Amino acid sequence: MKNFTLLASVITLALFNTPQVLADNTPTLFGFHKHTLVSLSDADMVASAYTDGKLRDKEGHDVLSIITFDSKGKQYQLREVPASNSVGGPPMALSLHPSGHYAYIIETFGERPADNDNLRFSDLPIGQQLIIYDIRSPQDPQRIATHIIPKRPESVDVSADGKWLLISFYPEANGQSVPLGIYAIHQGDITQQYYPDIPHWDPKDRLISVKWHPKRSIFATINQTRAEVAFYQWDPKNTRLRPCLLYTSDAAD
Repeated sequence: MKNFTLLASVITLALFNTPQVLADNTPTLFGFHKHTLVSLSDADMVASAYTDGKLRDKEGHDVLSIITFDSKGKQYQLREVPASNSVGGPPMALSLHPSGHYAYIIETFGERPADNDNLRFSDLPIGQQLIIYDIRSPQDPQRIATHIIPKRPESVDVSADGKWLLISFYPEANGQSVPLGIYAIHQGDITQQYYPDIPHWDPKDRLISVKWHPKRSIFATINQTRAEVAFYQWDPKNTRLRPCLLYTSDAAD
């Protein structure tokens, strides 16, 4: 099995050209000791758009980058493939299958209209895609599926056993009715989808992050609206959620 590490943050510019070789006396790259690094790049906006809302010039296209290293971390290659994504959402737009075979990308906001440099952040279309790549061959990744899912997905995670994909959604983008989706995985692709009721969930609550337990069918959610972290157990037989624990703050920032 290949050794993979996920770069969680979404970046704006590609990191490396390919191929490149470092001198023999160069230390291991960034102290990095893994085999493959996977990251997302959003080319729709510059960093200053967070303050003034102006996207400015478009530089390149949204991509999934796969960087492979030799055993000493001194030689690496980069492969980029199209994958619409957005730095405008929480930095949880990418998740890897535990086998290292598949990458799952959610599209929080879609790519900006072409040939228009006078756009603002509000001009970005709402995203609605789940993109799946087979990355078993890092230098020749294959897109195996593109699914239309509820609007504005914000966080994605694959369960430790590789059987379930978990996605949270911005509630107001879906009529405040679809905060969470759970998808069965078979041979990398999703086969069944469930949108279970969340105990004690309020339609205005925003779940900005979801994460599976490393061993059990339990996942955590971060509720930005209430400043809460809650844990739920997924019962696939009855397609229901059971609340486990709740941590709350008296005041949200």
